[in-house]
Amino acid sequence: MHVPGPDHPGAGMKRPFPRARSRLRADAGFGLVDAMVALVLLLMIGFAAYATYDRATASSANIKTRAVAASVAQEDQERLRSLTVDQLSNRHETRQVSLGGLEYDVRSDVTWITSATTTASCSGAARATNYLEITSTASSNGMVHPIVLKSFVAPTVGGLPGRGALNVQVSDRAGAGQAAVNATATGPDTASETTNAAGCIFFPYLTAGAYTLDFDQGGYVDRDGNQHLQHSINVAEGRTSTDSLVYDLAGSVSVSFDTQIGGGAAQPARADQVTVANSGLSAPGTRIFGADGTPADTVTADALFPFTDPYALYAGGCPGADPRAYGQSAAVWTVMPGQAASATVRVPALNLLVTSGGAPVAGARVRAEATATGCSAVVELLTGASGALTAPALPYGTYDLCAEAGGMALAVTDVRNDDPAGTPVLGLALDTGSPGACPP
Repeated sequence: MHVPGPDHPGAGMKRPFPRARSRLRADAGFGLVDAMVALVLLLMIGFAAYATYDRATASSANIKTRAVAASVAQEDQERLRSLTVDQLSNRHETRQVSLGGLEYDVRSDVTWITSATTTASCSGAARATNYLEITSTASSNGMVHPIVLKSFVAPTVGGLPGRGALNVQVSDRAGAGQAAVNATATGPDTASETTNAAGCIFFPYLTAGAYTLDFDQGGYVDRDGNQHLQHSINVAEGRTSTDSLVYDLAGSVSVSFDTQIGGGAAQPARADQVTVANSGLSAPGTRIFGADGTPADTVTADALFPFTDPYALYAGGCPGADPRAYGQSAAVWTVMPGQAASATVRVPALNLLVTSGGAPVAGARVRAEATATGCSAVVELLTGASGALTAPALPYGTYDLCAEAGGMALAVTDVRNDDPAGTPVLGLALDTGSPGACPP
């Protein structure tokens, strides 16, 4: 075995320590991490720069889009101002304009306003104090807010020979303007328009003559429940004619009935008709619903104008059936615009006991003829095993009665049915009557 001498190149040298080698390897690892961190930072700076550039580009594009939209709106203003007053009046249209590679929606609206308030006009005259407000609205995809430009035109009615104007006010139940109601004026000219925010329509520059104003708005009624309305009016040369109406969303009430017999609890009853009453209705101040002679569990009173004060409701279809005529209270209900409701109406019980020889008579026929004011209905009733009527509920009023069974008949007149808790029992002893039958 050869051992190097002192002069041998390897003599006296030691091998590197393991710890030093590990440190060198660790330093190499840290260098890799530093490079990765630097790369991440570089990427983040790059993304931030790109985002900034992208936002700047988007902002620039948005500014350009809005500038073009403003140009489009201005062009629409000029187009509208070039039209005649007849063409401008109450004009509403939407169109599309292509410009700069984009599609723009352009909305044109022309509304009559007053110079005093610069609000939707409901004044009667189309004089120098009335203006046409021209509004142009331009928008495109990506625009948060549209461009809106306005200007005014000041025309006069008197400047056109043979022409006049028509101003219409439509109010709701509270007297406020009813917006978005359609109307058509038909005469020498034909024009259609919708009420503005103040509930008004202004038809300017109509050829003078007789006109019919036509209203037929789905779900709306006048005070008497009419949806389709027609008003006749004359438009005079050089003047503004006016018309007005009250028109609101209709409501309804589904009416059910109950009665009380012998002081017991209220129980369901039936009636053939329901009367609704309100002082705002045309004379006689009532409307009648249901089918005469066909009793039902419920009767619906629909197409009701929503007066701010309540309707009185009672069973029957004649003035004499009104419980208030007998010192009693009617059911009341306030109808709300566009809403359906339900109510219960008391029908008083006419309590009879039909006997013969002191024993109750089952199956006796009882004819009840209403005799109160304006009433003439005839109702056919039957007795049950107890001799009492199986369906004693009859509208308030007075009745002529006739009971028959076994060839005997007994008639009584002017029987009052006016107690909401039920009348005292009225006995009809057939054996005290006469042979025969009641009228058909």
